[in-house]
Amino acid sequence: ALRAAAARGTEMGSVEIDDQGLMASVSAPLADVERILDATDGYVISANKNSPKMTVIAGETEPVKAAMSAFEAESMPCTILQTSHAFHSKIVAPANAPLRAFLEELDLQWPTIPITANVDGTFYAMEGDNAKAAVLEKLAPQMASSVEWTAQIETMSAAGAGAFVEVGPKRALTVFASQILEGRPHLAVMTNHPKQGGIASFLSALGMLALAGRVPTLPDRTSAALTEAFRAGPLEAWSAAPIKPTRSSQEHEDLRTRSRPLPSTGAAPAAAQGVAATTTVAAPADPAEAIAAYVGDRLAAVCGYPARFCRGAVDLRLGLGLDDAKVSAVVQRLRSEASLDAEVDITAARTPAELVRAVRVPPSGWRPAAPATRRVATQAPAGAPVHDSMSDRRANPYVITGVSLGLPGGERVFDEDVFERLIRGETCIEEVSDAYKQALLDRNIVRLVKGRDGSVDMSPAETFGDIPQLAGVAHAFDLAEEFGVDPKAVLAWDITTQLAVASGLLALRDAAIPLTPEEQIGKGGLRLIRGWQVPQHQRERTGVVFASCFPGTTASFEHARNNGADAEGRFDRRFLFQVLNMGHAQFAQHTGIRGPNSTINVACASSTAAFSIAEDWLANDRADRVVIISSDNVTSPELWSWIGAGFAASGAASSSNVIEEAALPFDRRRNGLILGMGAAAFVIERNAEAAERGVQPYAELLGTRMANSAFHGTRLDVDHVAQTVDNFVGQMEQTWGLDRHAMAPSTVFFSHETYTPARGGSAQSEVKALRTTFGESTDKILIANTKGFTGHPMGVGIEDASMIHGLHHRRFPPIANHKEVDPELGNLNLSKGGTTDGIEYGIRFGAGFGSQIALSLVRRWPVEGERVDGRAVLAWNRRLAGTSDVVLRVLDNKLVAYVDGENNLHGGVQGEAWGPSEPFEGITEEPEEAPTPPPAQAPAAPAAPTPTTAPVSDDEVTTAMIEVVVEHTGYPAEFIEMDQDLEGELGIDTVKQA
Repeated sequence: ALRAAAARGTEMGSVEIDDQGLMASVSAPLADVERILDATDGYVISANKNSPKMTVIAGETEPVKAAMSAFEAESMPCTILQTSHAFHSKIVAPANAPLRAFLEELDLQWPTIPITANVDGTFYAMEGDNAKAAVLEKLAPQMASSVEWTAQIETMSAAGAGAFVEVGPKRALTVFASQILEGRPHLAVMTNHPKQGGIASFLSALGMLALAGRVPTLPDRTSAALTEAFRAGPLEAWSAAPIKPTRSSQEHEDLRTRSRPLPSTGAAPAAAQGVAATTTVAAPADPAEAIAAYVGDRLAAVCGYPARFCRGAVDLRLGLGLDDAKVSAVVQRLRSEASLDAEVDITAARTPAELVRAVRVPPSGWRPAAPATRRVATQAPAGAPVHDSMSDRRANPYVITGVSLGLPGGERVFDEDVFERLIRGETCIEEVSDAYKQALLDRNIVRLVKGRDGSVDMSPAETFGDIPQLAGVAHAFDLAEEFGVDPKAVLAWDITTQLAVASGLLALRDAAIPLTPEEQIGKGGLRLIRGWQVPQHQRERTGVVFASCFPGTTASFEHARNNGADAEGRFDRRFLFQVLNMGHAQFAQHTGIRGPNSTINVACASSTAAFSIAEDWLANDRADRVVIISSDNVTSPELWSWIGAGFAASGAASSSNVIEEAALPFDRRRNGLILGMGAAAFVIERNAEAAERGVQPYAELLGTRMANSAFHGTRLDVDHVAQTVDNFVGQMEQTWGLDRHAMAPSTVFFSHETYTPARGGSAQSEVKALRTTFGESTDKILIANTKGFTGHPMGVGIEDASMIHGLHHRRFPPIANHKEVDPELGNLNLSKGGTTDGIEYGIRFGAGFGSQIALSLVRRWPVEGERVDGRAVLAWNRRLAGTSDVVLRVLDNKLVAYVDGENNLHGGVQGEAWGPSEPFEGITEEPEEAPTPPPAQAPAAPAAPTPTTAPVSDDEVTTAMIEVVVEHTGYPAEFIEMDQDLEGELGIDTVKQA
């Protein structure tokens, strides 16, 4: 039965016709619906007669649209349904024959209980001469016939049925049954409503049936009402059940196969590999059919689907799962074997049908392979080649295609020139206000003072000179204003989430992954964009990792200070969302990303360690791309006096108020870190995914390593750090065929260096690790660092972003304020900033409290021409949308794709043209800004009281109601209609309604 249902769905969805038709629901009496349909020219019918109050119409596109206009003209609510074809109409009649052929292969018997057919609303026959013929008479034409649901309910009611139990999800059929039998005794019961909960709604249904006199009885385990297998139990049933070989004709084998689960892309273990003899059959006599079969054979060989499934308008990439390399391989094979039409560009083919058009004649001697009907497990022979787990990765590397960065200082956190500021050596650090300093003194700090000789002393902080006075502080940032995020959503997010979301949106834009509109269509046809999400086909295969040291902490401290009150003095109901570590989930919700979703906090090594998670997800095929978002803001007013006091008390922070005397990475004078903040994000994906949309990567991710020294809360184990780095580089040498000494002159090492006191500090550990790993080649490695300009941003990947950006442009930040060489570190090749030719590799070292270590190795990608091909990106978006009416815009700092933007879209196309695609859109001028609709007029102020007061008009009440809905939903006033369902159409749940 399940395979029959799957085959039905397959055939319904695979019908190939020029006009696929439309379906729409109409809330009106059936008589009125039929009257309007009879008066409409063209083919349009009542396809689903659901109830006396609701009918679904279907038919050819233009007649359906004409009927919808007629319904709306008579104020009958009509909504178009998002279906691929006009089902239950003659539009899908071509699918009847192959479905019937499949059904005839099944063992169909007389029903044992009364069953109604939705073809005519009557009962199936329960006895006679030929069960199969009787059943198929009603079952086979079902796809292309109207659903007579109202007649079915009436038939059952007339036969004595009084209780109607809906076994599927939600309650649509329950509502329809109640509408059909309105005013007559009956009981309509739902059993599985997601809002109530599956178990709760099922138990509720049992209770309702019991109250109605239908008390459920659970049969004894040995009852004859249960099957033999159920009575035996699962193990006994498994071992006793006979295995019947499946036999079918070649003609129907492909349809049977298509009703099974889709093939897996994973490689089977060698011991379980099947061997099937390949047989051939005669080539089709019809030349067109022969070409289609030939192309299907060649596609089947690389995608795993049956050959006859590889036909028609199915998308080669989205439907058959082929990447660019496999599509190219098929094209090359067709070119080498067959005679092609020189006037057809076969490389532009997106479907099997387009490949077929390019082929004139299949190769001589070609015969289609018969579908295999059995597979025999065999043991791999000794000495057989072992699959190289890295071969797929070498052919389709993991690459970094999007990078974003937010810094302290400047005018805004996400200024356009953030990377250039670092390359120019501009500091983002400033002296904090006296109020900031006093807040630290008020903590009554007793600080640990470290000497270069390893001595320590405990000293109370009594003056500004005893506590941190410098910091990288966030300047202007407003997620709602700058990125168009709903202000109400922003109020439920901690500042770390806000910064991370902003950086993630910018990284998607940098990777040329546009956000696509989530639209809602009003009853009048007005289209309203309710949000922007990543393209539909990417959502399930994209993951998110959120890296942060102090997520939710700002909101936690703020609520602790004000007793959890919101702006109105009541306990903030958004409290849990603000204080939980949810940045990964909130970013996913905002962008529609549904793949793997996680967070990581390994202190200040978090962002670099997140690359390990991304690498693992890609290697284990959990995702095709991963978005890493990172942020921290410990220099905010809420956290400064706490986190600053913590670092001051531990002796790790500098107390100088002169930047040039405090921010001293690798300098002999280094005496303590400076706190900072920031945000960074990255898009990591398989190269074929990027190439498909016309994007060349910044760099290739060669490998990562995470480790812990199990040593100390605040100090690094110098020897273990050196061992970890040495082992990691050795592994990379073996995996990629590298030589550490040969790569040293072309490598940049992005250091974690925090310029804490020399003994046991980061610089000492890192340099020891480099000298252990690279020996005499160490001084050839370029060493870079950004904390001398930003302060320590905690878990934010500023150095990771600078390394990737720098590799692409071969321009790196200088080491800040370096004047005195530390003899213990040696003669290091410290970056002086600007352009550095010949750098091909980047090693990132991250470390954190708790002896955390994280490493990554990336290789510069050899970009040819423009990194982002605007023409290809635009073409990719148009293929996804199925229309050429697509334009790309930068709207509120996001890259978005407008589809059919001038067709009844509220506000029209907005935003600035996106540079890479602008020359190819055929539109050079800026899109005109749609006029802002005038606000709804508030009722005029009432005149002075008089003995009699005129009643409030209906118009005034309507206006006031619309203003309330606009305020709470954000919908434009002209989109609101008084008969809209608050929850179903406007998304106002019961909490908002209250």
